[in-house]
Amino acid sequence: MQSNKTKILRFGFYFVLSLILLFSLQESVSPKEANLDTFSGLWELIKLYFYYFVGIIAWTLGYLFIVNLVDVFIKQPLEGTKKDSTFLINLVHSTLCGIATVGWFLTVLHLRGFSFYITIFILSFIIMLIFKNIFPSFSGKKLSLSKPYSVGDWIEIKDLRSNNSIIGEVVDIKRKTMQIKTESNLYISYAKSALEAYQLINYSKVNGIKFDNKILISSDVDPERAKRIIFAAVMQTLNNDGFLKEPEPKVFVQRFHDYTTEYKIKYWILPFKQLTPDEANDILNKNLYMHFSKVGINLNYTKSINYTINVDKNEFEKKTAEPSRDILFNLELFKVLTPEEILSINKSLRQKLFTKNSKIITEGDSGDSMFILVEGLLDVFITNEDKKRIKVAQLTPGSFFGEMSLLTGEHRSADVVTVSESLVYEITKDILQGILQSRSELVEELGKTIAERKFKNIMMQDEYDKQSSSFVKEMIHKIKTFFKM
Repeated sequence: MQSNKTKILRFGFYFVLSLILLFSLQESVSPKEANLDTFSGLWELIKLYFYYFVGIIAWTLGYLFIVNLVDVFIKQPLEGTKKDSTFLINLVHSTLCGIATVGWFLTVLHLRGFSFYITIFILSFIIMLIFKNIFPSFSGKKLSLSKPYSVGDWIEIKDLRSNNSIIGEVVDIKRKTMQIKTESNLYISYAKSALEAYQLINYSKVNGIKFDNKILISSDVDPERAKRIIFAAVMQTLNNDGFLKEPEPKVFVQRFHDYTTEYKIKYWILPFKQLTPDEANDILNKNLYMHFSKVGINLNYTKSINYTINVDKNEFEKKTAEPSRDILFNLELFKVLTPEEILSINKSLRQKLFTKNSKIITEGDSGDSMFILVEGLLDVFITNEDKKRIKVAQLTPGSFFGEMSLLTGEHRSADVVTVSESLVYEITKDILQGILQSRSELVEELGKTIAERKFKNIMMQDEYDKQSSSFVKEMIHKIKTFFKM
């Protein structure tokens, strides 16, 4: 397939050749001597009609040459901006078509009157605008041979009368038909001439498109809390290929119903090479489910996707008023504790709310507490040997960090920064002191748990298995020393 610049060179070359031939014939053509009475008159008649033919070809090639210049150097650069250039491009195409039509008349009729030129130009311009859909061959878009789509592009074909639309990948383009394959692997063919009645959106030529999700959450959940949980889930979703981090997603309270509050989520994706709208909604729904279930809010939803408005409706029900208790019971570190001991910790938790881009702990600082992420999203950074700050993990609700400082008094080993507004629970040394003093055997269990957690992060499994005994003893000694046991 030839590029547009190749077409410009090809049309330009033939246009110059036709002009040279036209001017060379002009001197030898004698319209007054052209007739069928004599042989010489017949020859003059043949030369005259050949002159007309070359003249029409020259004007047509000139039109195609200039239209392609406009498409390459004006239309395509404007497509990369937010400005709508459709009216301007159609105006230029129509004007050029009018000029070409005037040229055809001038070539055939040999008239030189200025008023005639203006009249023919205006009439041609009006006819071009009125009958553009009836005579598509006069359309600048058609004659320029430029295509609004190519094989491999994802397009939406929307019926303006019924407002129904179909999205699919262009898999075949023929002279009169175009075939697309939908997400459900259906093959649909369209006549190109029929596409004039449809709105066509080429998603492969845009930098990103916005999708809206509407979700319903129980009115028992405070709106600010619900927005915090939703936003964290959306921000985690942006780690997947195809989602755009800019513009930043937005969460709005849309309206209030009898028992639920409706929220609207706006996010941007790059369709359709990396993921489709169905896949994007699937990833987002999974993260929403995880974030709400971690804080004890049960998620029940009925999925209904409409490509026109891109809506997912989800209904949430509040499960419990004490999500912190459930989080503590499910925490890996505290599985060695009794229910009574966990409830004791739950009563003394310190709740802290951090805004977006806040640093919860700083690498190298001293500390004697650990944190549990309840709502939100956190990034973990460390400084490597080259003194460069690198991201090593992302924490979701239910994750805990800082346990080494709580149990051994070690300095913080990483920076933990909020990706979104985040709610954390802090457990201090004082809260754990009484439990360890009353049940000293817990030290060995906790020592084993955090030794395994720490050293598995820095060595292979088989290496840890060989030296686990010494690691556990070392950790138990640090805990006893820190708690003065």
